[in-house]
Amino acid sequence: MHERRILIPFILITLATFVLNVSMQMSLPTFSVYLKSLDFPVGLIGAASLAVALAAMFFRPVSALLNRRIGSVETGLIGASLYLVAFLSFLTLKSPIFVVMARVIQGIGMGLVITTMGTLIAQIVPHDDLLKGMNIYSLFASSASAVGPYLGMFLIAGGTFSRLFLSAAGMVLLGILILSILKFKVHLPLPHDIHTFESGNPILKSNAVFPTVLSFLSAFVYASIASYLSLYGLEIGIPNIGFFFLYSFAGLLISRLFVNPILRSMKLWAILASAGVFYGVVLFSLSYFTTIFSWSIIAIAFGFIFNLLSTLLNTMAIKNVPISDKANANALLFVGLDSGFFLGGLIWGQVAQRFTTVAIYQSGAVLIVISLFHGALHVHRKQIKF
Repeated sequence: MHERRILIPFILITLATFVLNVSMQMSLPTFSVYLKSLDFPVGLIGAASLAVALAAMFFRPVSALLNRRIGSVETGLIGASLYLVAFLSFLTLKSPIFVVMARVIQGIGMGLVITTMGTLIAQIVPHDDLLKGMNIYSLFASSASAVGPYLGMFLIAGGTFSRLFLSAAGMVLLGILILSILKFKVHLPLPHDIHTFESGNPILKSNAVFPTVLSFLSAFVYASIASYLSLYGLEIGIPNIGFFFLYSFAGLLISRLFVNPILRSMKLWAILASAGVFYGVVLFSLSYFTTIFSWSIIAIAFGFIFNLLSTLLNTMAIKNVPISDKANANALLFVGLDSGFFLGGLIWGQVAQRFTTVAIYQSGAVLIVISLFHGALHVHRKQIKF
């Protein structure tokens, strides 16, 4: 990781991932508010807001194919350009239908960009340093999930959406600049066999499937926070939850100190079981405590466990597959994440409508505990090692 030929590309890829993810995350908690300002039917706002995840999910496999056909950096530039088209469309097109279409374009760009960036990291980092590399990369990628929503909610204060979209477009331009430097000024130490189409390890039978299933369930639960925490906050008298994402960012930073020791010193099944308990307590606490102070503590704990679990599952998905399959493995992982987020957004909305918003977090706590405990039992029974 300290070799210059690896370190410089690693830094540029990580920075590009961060700025492009921030631009995307800025629109996640704010897009439903924007659609409401355009008099979009209330019943369809949730589905329209999650169109980006559905579009991204279908284009993950396309990203893996383009990585092989034209190259990884080139695929990232195409995806980032689609981001830019989407944000400029938000500025100029006010019809709800055209806005949703632009959101779909943004989702396609998301599918291309995020899959490509993760694949590049897996390709350039040596196998022995993959845990360390993925820890740092996941920290920055996950940090965007905290920084982006906070910036987005700050920028729309007073209902000024043009400021949000201009800022997001500026972030995308910065990402395109970084990727252009990576393309034209930096030599990427990529292995020679990444363009090989034949592989003796079908991806649906590979080691990437198990972490993908867990990632799907984790994203399903995460959708309860990303899509409905602001609504729940309003119900209990916390009108602006921007602080929650800010404190979860602090939790992400704290986790950086502990992720490597935890993953190296504990058995995989014990990590999954412990993460299930920790994550479940965090979600259930949201349904029990209703003060800003308590939510600040919960946010730090959420950031910690979110980064730990993301690093673990991302590394598991790509560590033990052949180089020629890393793009496919990464695409499969993100298909799980996208589909989990999309379905979670829809189903948690039904839970809130039929029962109460607080039931979302109580149900989510039970689901994540059962999911990770089942994963721990599977790992223990199959003697799977990290």
